[in-house]
This record gives sequence, C-alpha cells and structure tokens, in this order.
Amino acid sequence: MRGMMSNAKPQKVQGITRVDFAPINPKLKGLFFNIERELERKAKENPGLSCFNRATVFLLVSTLSIYNCYESILWLGSDKEETGKRPKNALLTIPSITRTMIDNLFTVVFMFDQGKFLPNHVWYAKSFYREAWEELQRYKNYFPQHEDYIKFFEENLQEHAEDIKKHLQVSDAELSNPSGLKYWPTLTQAIYPRNDTDYTLTPDCKKFFVWLNDRSYRNISQIAHHSAWGVSKIGSFLLRNNLSKERQNRIDGIGIERLRSEQIFNAVTVLLCFATEINQHYQLNHNADLLQIWKYLDNVPIIQEAWDVRYKQFLSPQLS
Repeated sequence: MRGMMSNAKPQKVQGITRVDFAPINPKLKGLFFNIERELERKAKENPGLSCFNRATVFLLVSTLSIYNCYESILWLGSDKEETGKRPKNALLTIPSITRTMIDNLFTVVFMFDQGKFLPNHVWYAKSFYREAWEELQRYKNYFPQHEDYIKFFEENLQEHAEDIKKHLQVSDAELSNPSGLKYWPTLTQAIYPRNDTDYTLTPDCKKFFVWLNDRSYRNISQIAHHSAWGVSKIGSFLLRNNLSKERQNRIDGIGIERLRSEQIFNAVTVLLCFATEINQHYQLNHNADLLQIWKYLDNVPIIQEAWDVRYKQFLSPQLS
C-alpha cells in the first residue's frame, strides 16, 4: 500500500482536480477500523460508566457516524453505472450529508479545545437533557391525547436524569430547571458567541472554525437550506431535460464532474481532519498513515488549506 500511495498524484484537467481514490479508500477504511477498535478498548479501561468512559463512547459513536456518512457519499457520488439502484441525481444529496459530517467534526474539535474534553462532555450531556425536556413539553402541548407515549417519554427522561446525576455529577438543582441549562453551540455560534461569558475559543481553534465555515459549511448549508443561491447551484442539474442540447452536454460533462469532484473532496477533507483530531487527542500512533494520506492529497486545494490552517501542527515532518 505504501508503494501504491507514493505513485499517482492528483492532476488537474480542465480546472478540475482528479484523484485516483483506489489507493486512498482502503487506507482510510483501515485507519478508521483501527481507531474504532482503539476507542472501544479505551472505553473499557475502567469499570463502570465513568465520565471518561462515557466521553470515549461518545467519540466512538462519532467515529462510526462520520465514516458511515463518508461511505454513503462515495456510493451516491460514484460515476459507476448502477441502473435502477442509484437515483439519477443522487449526487445532489451529498451536501446535506457533508454538512452532518462537518457538524460532527465541529463538535469533537470544540469538545477538545482548551484541554476541556471531560468538562465539555458534561456540558454536552446537560444540553441533551434540556433538548429532551423541551421535546417532551412539545409533545404534551400538541399530543396530550397520547398519554401512554408521554408517560414512556417521561420515564426515559427520568432514567437519563438519574444516569447523568450518578456518572457526571450533575446536581438535582440543575435538572430541576432544564431551561437554565446551556445549549451546545453550533459552528457559527461558537465563532460568534452571543456574549463573552459563553465560551472562549483558543486562537488556533477559532481560526480553523472560521475557515471551515467560510470554505465549506456556509456553501453546503445554502444547498441544504434551499436558499436562493443554494438552489442556483443544483437547479440546472434538476432541469437538465428542459435545457438546450448544448447545455445538457455541458452538464453531463464538465458540470457533473466538477460537482462530483467538489463534493467528494469536501467529504474526504472532513474525514481526514476528524481522524487526525482523534489521533492527536489520544496519541494513537497513526501519524505515519495520516501523513501519508495528507501528502498524497496535497495538490487538492481544500485539503492543502486544511493542512495549513490546522493540521501541520499535529503531524511531522511537514508537507513539502
């Protein structure tokens, strides 16, 4: 594999960066398989459900989730013909999935920031309790007739309350006033907090979040939210059959290839960032494999940017 990885490099054709992913995907799959197994072991290092173990299980779920998204994107964005299996415009759904991947990456990076992984995990668990309580209030308001379901929901919420009191040292006073618990922030809220007392990002983390938001998250959110500008980016593909033959040929050629290239590289970048974060936090000794993948893809602009903004400080030697 190392020999394969050192051969083909990304190439630009008609302004589109092309990469042979045959050497990359087995490497990424193996990397995530190993990270999954190592997180499983770490979650079992201490008996019971300590805060450390629970936080590690959360990262295991995040790891499984982000790789599942990536595999889905590879299938949706494949250029292999699968008549009757893959919808014709399946590629257009990728931005919404990539947005989920970025939210996943953001949550993990934010949780690691300032070395406050465990305190931030407790905050995350408290925010879950608040959101679950608010959802219960909505059910009570809109569906009062479904008493059995409301009772079931209340019992589950009480079980969660007992669980976080026992394992995360959350007080009865906090749980008695769920509306007073802080929400977990979104990416944009972390960059632009409502006031100075909410949280303070380290300069490196804020720089990365600003880049992530401006470079990728904002663009794909426009598509996911169906804003006017977002619709303009996918409208021609959906209206293809109503356009001139010349425009159809352009869409079927450079148009679809450019879109595929952009979306796949977005997903690969987020996946690689995520793996590097987990490796750095737990010192999992995957530096050589990660560096090899970063180096193989260093001609891809978005990947080179991510490296320069944040990840070159985690891995050495630096890309040349």
